[in-house]
Amino acid sequence: MAEKKLMVPREAFFMAIKNGAERQYNPSRPVWSTDPAVKKHPELFIEVAEQVHDQGTVVQTATAAPGEKRATKPGKKKDAPGE
Repeated sequence: MAEKKLMVPREAFFMAIKNGAERQYNPSRPVWSTDPAVKKHPELFIEVAEQVHDQGTVVQTATAAPGEKRATKPGKKKDAPGE
C-alpha cells in the first residue's frame, strides 16, 4: 500500500462527489492522497511538504531558548531631563 501523504489543492475548486453533491477543495484545507479528487486529478494538488519547502520563509523566534543568550546591540544613551 502506498504511503498516505497530506495534499493541498493548488487553487480552490468544486468537484461533484458520488451522491451528486459538490465538495469544495480549498488550499487552506489539506486532504489525504487517498481522497478521490486527488486520485482522479493529481495535477490539481501539491504535497504539503513541497508547499512548505517552496515558500522559503525563515521564521525567527523572538525569545531566547532556555540557557541561550542573545546578542544585543548597545542602545543609545538617553539624555537626562533638564540637560
